[in-house]
Amino acid sequence: MGNIKLRDIKSILNMEIKPKRSLKKKNHSNKDYNFFAPYIKSEKTGKNKTLYKIVISAVLLFLFTTTFIWNFIQINNTKKDIKKMNKIINAPESKAILAEGKELSNKYNILKKYYDGVSIIRGNIDKKSIIGSNLIREISSAIPQSVSFKSITINEDKIQIQGLGESRVNIAEFQHNLKELEEIKDVQVMTVNENSNSKANLGYNFTLKCTLKDVGENEN
Repeated sequence: MGNIKLRDIKSILNMEIKPKRSLKKKNHSNKDYNFFAPYIKSEKTGKNKTLYKIVISAVLLFLFTTTFIWNFIQINNTKKDIKKMNKIINAPESKAILAEGKELSNKYNILKKYYDGVSIIRGNIDKKSIIGSNLIREISSAIPQSVSFKSITINEDKIQIQGLGESRVNIAEFQHNLKELEEIKDVQVMTVNENSNSKANLGYNFTLKCTLKDVGENEN
């Protein structure tokens, strides 16, 4: 120990201090390297935006593809249904049923025309039904004693009476009596002529035309 000099001790101390200084310098250099951090963050942000665009595009592509596939399936199903319907329609059994339906439709149309014709005839009969036995009896009761019938003609809503009367007054009386009947609307004397047959007791031939009331008028 006595041989160690003061100069040697200083040199040893200097050797220990140097590494510490070099460490400080290294730490200082590390802090200076962080100057590029903003560029690194900007690069990360750009990558995130690109990833976002890729995800959105993938979702839209998925939706478009799904919609296209769905429509394609629906169109194919519709085409299959149409083919099935055409096959059923063109089948012999379906054609036979269709022919039978057409025949029934033709028969129905014929029956409908027949029914319409019958309805018209029935309507005419209903109109003529007011000329019944009661009306004939009423007309007979309206005849004066000096008047007689030669003929009576019924045409739709009119009655034509040809007869013989002793005088014009008797014929006018018969006309008046007919007008009083409920079913008769109007009575006109068409002709009055003297009877040329000297053997006849009655002196005048006459023709009366009676207009009947409609069914609705008669009901009122």
